[in-house]
Amino acid sequence: MKSSILKNKNFKIIEICFICIVILIFGSGLIFRHTILSSVINKKIRNFNQKFHAQLNIKDFEFTGLTEINFNNISLAPNNGDTLMKIDSLNAQISFWRLLVFNISLNKLEIKNIDFHFVRHDSLTNYMFLFEKNKDSLENINKQQTINYAERVQSLFETIFHSIPSTVRFTNVNISADLNNKKFSFYTKQFVIEDKLFETIIKLNNEDQITEWILKGRLDASDHSAQFKLFASDHKRIIIPYIDQKWNAHIGFDTLQFSLKNIEEDYNLISFNGSLSLDNFIINQPRIGQEDVFFKHGHIDYKINITKDYLEIDSASHFVFNKLPIQCAGFF
Repeated sequence: MKSSILKNKNFKIIEICFICIVILIFGSGLIFRHTILSSVINKKIRNFNQKFHAQLNIKDFEFTGLTEINFNNISLAPNNGDTLMKIDSLNAQISFWRLLVFNISLNKLEIKNIDFHFVRHDSLTNYMFLFEKNKDSLENINKQQTINYAERVQSLFETIFHSIPSTVRFTNVNISADLNNKKFSFYTKQFVIEDKLFETIIKLNNEDQITEWILKGRLDASDHSAQFKLFASDHKRIIIPYIDQKWNAHIGFDTLQFSLKNIEEDYNLISFNGSLSLDNFIINQPRIGQEDVFFKHGHIDYKINITKDYLEIDSASHFVFNKLPIQCAGFF
């Protein structure tokens, strides 16, 4: 009897100690959350700026709730270059428990007044620095080292899908370009992903001619699938900007649809499938011909297999061109 009472007392002591430890960890996280987050962010900014020779700046940030944080006046530019990005405010709901282990994961993301401005003057740009690898790291890479294609693609998918919060809201998004005095811009008043669905109106300004596009689709991070549809709001043809100014070529289409699904991952092998279709695709370029080159409909059902050594278009893939089916297969 005494032994049973003693065991119950020991169990209660252990239970109380456990609760106290959880409360202590939770309380410490609340007290030091700004310090922890500041340490994580400042380290990532330093690493980014050193790696890409850039100036990523965040004026200030503060917690507005238990797990919500506001960032204000964010900017990005290459060293001694024009500003590439400006953001007025960014509100994010972060995972509290992941923050305790110095890992930032977003549950919700809201950004207001986003401005991207791409500039090129001859060989000088304000964006190519993002694609240039750090010179110091290149010196440490073994030239004989082979690239594991499956690992690279798997890492890309994980980065994209695992970084997407369940709720996304972007307000006043402007993307403009001045490429050797050839100018165009995209603007959307609001872009929202909610319950895995999104739909937005995009205004294109190309040489002062404004057209409206509609982009709608579904993005599911849980099963790594995505699909979207792009078409003009007035059901007229979409003309691709910049190409007409650069090469005097008019390329357009009525509807573009894309899907990605069934991503399967195994050791040194990743496979996925989906579809891509274009309706009423047209090309007009004087060197090709005086009249429009017109394709009524093109549709691809693809399956891609990627190993550490090669990329394969699976024999299950097929292409339909103006009702003419074509089987697709090959290695790269």
